[in-house]
Amino acid sequence: MAQIFTIHDAMIACGVDNVGLFQSLTQAQRLAADLFDNEFMSCMDKRFDEVDEDLKTYSSLTAQQGQIRLTSGVKKHIKAFIQWTRDMIRTGRNPNAVPFPVADTTTLIRRYKSHEAYISKAKTITENAKPARFKAMIKWEDWKPVFLNFLRSIPGRDGVPLSYICRDNPIAAINPAAELLDMYVDSAPLSGEAFNVDAAEVHTYIVSFIAGNETAEAKIMPHANENNGRLDFTALYDHYEGVGVHAIDITKADHIIDSLFYAGERKPHMWWEEFEKQLSMAFVIYDRREGRQVYSDEMKLRILC
Repeated sequence: MAQIFTIHDAMIACGVDNVGLFQSLTQAQRLAADLFDNEFMSCMDKRFDEVDEDLKTYSSLTAQQGQIRLTSGVKKHIKAFIQWTRDMIRTGRNPNAVPFPVADTTTLIRRYKSHEAYISKAKTITENAKPARFKAMIKWEDWKPVFLNFLRSIPGRDGVPLSYICRDNPIAAINPAAELLDMYVDSAPLSGEAFNVDAAEVHTYIVSFIAGNETAEAKIMPHANENNGRLDFTALYDHYEGVGVHAIDITKADHIIDSLFYAGERKPHMWWEEFEKQLSMAFVIYDRREGRQVYSDEMKLRILC
């Protein structure tokens, strides 16, 4: 049977005393209960300033009242534990399945500060990243990346960028070497309380941005009452990038690669910039369809030259 790790275990790993008793409880047991209610999920909403205030209160007690005084190093470990738990929950992993890696404290504190910077800048970035309405005359391939970038600037219920709602892969892909926000987006669970809250918010954005586009509105209509932005985005994706569209794109790419030629720097003929642009687009279409690089760099150079 797999071992189950608790917040009490984490407090011990942080260096909190687990020997001396006050009212039959050790300091590690008391902090696990009083600071975190013995629940890992409490770390999602526990602010560092609240931790500082709680520990200050413990420190101001007398010995008879159950005083707890911690070194700055132990306090730092506790804050690192909070960030580690957030990482685990944000990426769909169970924090009681593995022990808290106290040796990673420096890295975890840096992650915390990186995420706090993302949160503090979110409002300003969101305003600047807001996409135009997806009108009928706007191309999906032009609007989609702007919309996804907009969602990436907005933190969800548990601090994960909302763009995870619209990610391609429904299966979590955890890459510890990835940039922090990318790791969250690629591995956040697509179910549960936080997902439901975030998916409803994305639904609201999509409905607002496609208002007046009769085709797009018709595509999300079958499940409009579910308030699920992932279903909305998938419906739009399937319509604008579905099998039929891919078939048209591939035919167009074949034609470009087989027949395009450079006619010299004389507009409106095939001058170099346009020649390179159309060939690059054809290569991207093939790679997107196959999910891999179809034309090697050497093959591309032969065609371009």
